[in-house]
Amino acid sequence: MEDGDRKSIFRSLMPSKFISSNPKKAPNDADDKSKSTTPMDAYSRRRQQVKRAQMNHRHKKENYVFALEEEVKRLRQLVAQHQSLGDIQSEKQPLRETLVAHEIAAPRPNVEHTPSAGLVSVPDFVQISLLAGPGPGQHLEPSMPSSIQGPSTFPFPPPGKVHIVPTSALADLGYGSNEALVSRTRTGEGASDVNLEAFDFVMRLEQSCFAHVHTQDGSLEAPGHALSLQSASMAYAPPHCAPGTSWNVPVGEMQRLLDLSAMLPLTGELTPIQAWSHLMSHAGSSRLTRETLLKMTMRLSQEVRCYGFGAVIEEKVFRTVLDIFLHMD
Repeated sequence: MEDGDRKSIFRSLMPSKFISSNPKKAPNDADDKSKSTTPMDAYSRRRQQVKRAQMNHRHKKENYVFALEEEVKRLRQLVAQHQSLGDIQSEKQPLRETLVAHEIAAPRPNVEHTPSAGLVSVPDFVQISLLAGPGPGQHLEPSMPSSIQGPSTFPFPPPGKVHIVPTSALADLGYGSNEALVSRTRTGEGASDVNLEAFDFVMRLEQSCFAHVHTQDGSLEAPGHALSLQSASMAYAPPHCAPGTSWNVPVGEMQRLLDLSAMLPLTGELTPIQAWSHLMSHAGSSRLTRETLLKMTMRLSQEVRCYGFGAVIEEKVFRTVLDIFLHMD
């Protein structure tokens, strides 16, 4: 029997699973598997995992910041209600004493009545108006409440405290346009107008963030601006307010936001409220005039930046501008 016949008989007796028509296929399959697990593929999968982890962390952080802002809004509303209740209680007591002195029975709680304007104490508020005009478009403008008749209605300031007096109060007091706006007077005339100047200074610096804070329907949806004065003022605004709407904001919001801003992890940057505090603590602030203050405010507003978490200005830039305007002839 020849060799060819022997091989044919051997193949016929051998199971088909042991016979390979393409003996090089197995090594190719192994090569394909090795190609699918190359270092480049492992690196790509690792990058995707890291990217997903970063996205999850970013979403959790955004949700956490949003929850904190909602809590700040809720607490702010509670504080406003508490202040309003305290004002009402302080107004009720002298009224009750007056009724008792004149032997007049107090009205029932369900009887609607309007208290006399002469017996109601003037709250320490700043009036905020939503305006729409040329230039910056919609913006907030602070002013004194219309119910306030004169500067003598304000309480006396703490001794030695620095105050900035606005134009209207200076005109009433007989000051000219070049008179110093900052004074350390202990008299009560025009002293509380510092609140108006503070609101105006901070809101001008925060103007670039107004589109982030105020939406078309009047809601507050943009995260990261809960510690801005504009956001705090809009929290007191009536729902769906239109241009021309005015409302009152407690002046205590300035100090509250200043206290909260001290906890911000800022390095080399200042919020507009912190910039106002630095301005008031500067030794040369007593030389500020109304015209100089306005020019400095407009100059600083060009250096303000918003990175999604409220307006900030570089501390070096602020101090440079401050020194320039405080040392003007």
